[in-house]
Amino acid sequence: MAWLQSKTDYKITKIHHFLSLAFGKVKQDISYISNWIHYFHNKHQEHDSRLNLIEQQLNYMPKTREEIKNILDNYYSYDSIINRINDINQRLDIIEMRKPADQKTAIKEKIIKKITKNSKNYIKSVIYSLIKKYGRISAPQLKEIVVEEQGLCSKSSFYRLLSELESDNEVGIIRQGKEKLYLYKTAIVK
Repeated sequence: MAWLQSKTDYKITKIHHFLSLAFGKVKQDISYISNWIHYFHNKHQEHDSRLNLIEQQLNYMPKTREEIKNILDNYYSYDSIINRINDINQRLDIIEMRKPADQKTAIKEKIIKKITKNSKNYIKSVIYSLIKKYGRISAPQLKEIVVEEQGLCSKSSFYRLLSELESDNEVGIIRQGKEKLYLYKTAIVK
């Protein structure tokens, strides 16, 4: 009978050992699952905070055409340049009053040469920024803005500068019948 008792004790010990191993693996699996749950919880919180940040940014985004137009108009405003030109004109007037006639003309000629030297690049940049602003614009519309409204250059100078922009590949061109449309390069890519 002692032999049967020791065999039963051995089986119980063996079962206890296997149960201990099995519960050890279950405990290890639960630990892994707990770590994953903790990881996913942290990721969820990160995504929630990013989503809140995106929602806040969207609240500050312009929603109407007028708001977008105001932002574009402010970005492409030439008020500072016009104010500088007016300031230069005022300074010229002051200098003219102080200097004798021959010195006035010499100074005026120097300033005019300096302005005209830079004006070609300035007008090209104005044309380019108008193309960039409108995305797609025709040559007559550009001429109306640059030559007629702003009076920055003559009609022939305008078309010469426009052809330079074309040859520099700074803008894209599409022909619609006899009319050329000028495109801003990123508008062409889209």
